[in-house]
Amino acid sequence: MYFFLFHLAVVDIICTPTIMPKMLENLVTITSTLSFAGCIAQLSSFTWFLCTEMALFTVMAYNRYVAICYPLHYSTVMNKRVCCSLSTVVTIIAVTNSWVNIGLIVRLTFCGPNIMNYFFCEIPPLLALSYSSVKINKIMVFTADIFLAMGDFLLTCLSYCFILKAIMKIRTCEGKKKALYLLFSPHCGVSLLLHCYLHLHEASLQLCL
Repeated sequence: MYFFLFHLAVVDIICTPTIMPKMLENLVTITSTLSFAGCIAQLSSFTWFLCTEMALFTVMAYNRYVAICYPLHYSTVMNKRVCCSLSTVVTIIAVTNSWVNIGLIVRLTFCGPNIMNYFFCEIPPLLALSYSSVKINKIMVFTADIFLAMGDFLLTCLSYCFILKAIMKIRTCEGKKKALYLLFSPHCGVSLLLHCYLHLHEASLQLCL
């Protein structure tokens, strides 16, 4: 549990400086500007860490599922090698998603009054400023929304359903309390995952309209 919580904390710590410094600068200066290169760098980092966070929530849910449903086999199933492999897979998925989105955005043409009513660079408002065809970009965003956001959310919910089912079979109140205690930290993360999923789903629908 603490292995993945550590990775989640590191991702959150690194993700914050990609948005907050520029946002604070814009609050204290008259002109709020950001270069195209800075926007791409910010977008690349944000999509990378957001995807990593969502995938980590799914892995953490699976980790709790093994710990509660198969406690005697936990140390064997979730050994150090498996944890490192899952962390590597999460990173590869996040990097691939980020690079594909950035590669599709870089090829677009931007000209004219490039003004966004957002405090950081995000894909939907950035695509709205392009004079090129953004059909492929919309397909990519919608695909990522389905397979990454919705997939992570459904897998996490499925793991929690099995976990709750296993908890209900525990006869002692003390055993149930210990099992629920193991779910406390990941539960906070799942709430954030739901918020991220709804945000991405809303953005995807806006692009399709």
